[in-house]
Amino acid sequence: MTVVERTAPTPWHRHADGTLWTRHSPAEVEWTEDGMPLTGLSAPEREALTAHHEAGHAVVGAAHGRAPLYVSLDGEDGTPDDAGGFTAWRVDTLLTKTPWVQLAWILAAGERAADRWLRDSGLWTPARAWCMEWASSDDRDMASAAARRLRHPFDITWGVGDQPHDWSVICAQTDQHLNIRWNTVTTVAQILLDQRRIDADQLMSLTG
Repeated sequence: MTVVERTAPTPWHRHADGTLWTRHSPAEVEWTEDGMPLTGLSAPEREALTAHHEAGHAVVGAAHGRAPLYVSLDGEDGTPDDAGGFTAWRVDTLLTKTPWVQLAWILAAGERAADRWLRDSGLWTPARAWCMEWASSDDRDMASAAARRLRHPFDITWGVGDQPHDWSVICAQTDQHLNIRWNTVTTVAQILLDQRRIDADQLMSLTG
């Protein structure tokens, strides 16, 4: 298997509102009425991107004993959601009983799987990569909140060194977890595209 290095050198960039650090420069993109960045992808491409994002979370989670309850291409209430899919976790277990670095890998796996799918599909651009980081801000916020809840003596840093809590290090490690499970990620993503939802039992049969 060819391992492709997908991390980028520092410095990272801070969003204008000060709430988000990204590897890629903030892009000049159009925005939807509900505040989502437009990536210039077709509707099927956007759905495939979402499927790989959610599959990344699910497969890396299952590999570390934290398989989700289900994964869906629709919103949390089961209705079609163009803004993205939904992965349903056992939140109490995920956030309080998972070692922080494993939790960070699980949470980073969505954005890293999406980035890889864009590259593998010949659709990657810096603007789309920035959009994927922006769209994953909730996952990053969850990782930060978990570090505080678990009383870790650090804050997440963003591309400033090789500390284990720097998000660039987390992303590089997550890429390795995805590399060895990429065939499973693409299989789960395709099933999501075909049937829109995967429950825990089906996911475990795929991830072993």
